[in-house]
Amino acid sequence: MAILHLIVGLPCAGKTTYSKKLELDQSALRLTMDEWHIKLFGHDFTLDFVHPQHEARHKLIEEMMWDVAARSLQLGTNVILDFGL
Repeated sequence: MAILHLIVGLPCAGKTTYSKKLELDQSALRLTMDEWHIKLFGHDFTLDFVHPQHEARHKLIEEMMWDVAARSLQLGTNVILDFGL
């Protein structure tokens, strides 16, 4: 049976570092919010600037990740959701 790992923690707490190790140890698909968001939209959230669509973009990516995770689990693949939860 496939396992879903939900990674929880504050920003810069080491969630992604831990997730990368877990990905290798558990042969899991790692879904990391920041990686997807930056590749799709760039750095649209900084201390000086927040793009008006940042929250909508973030929500869309999160929904997509849950869909990918659900399908992967159905196929028997372990999944790591690394987006703070």
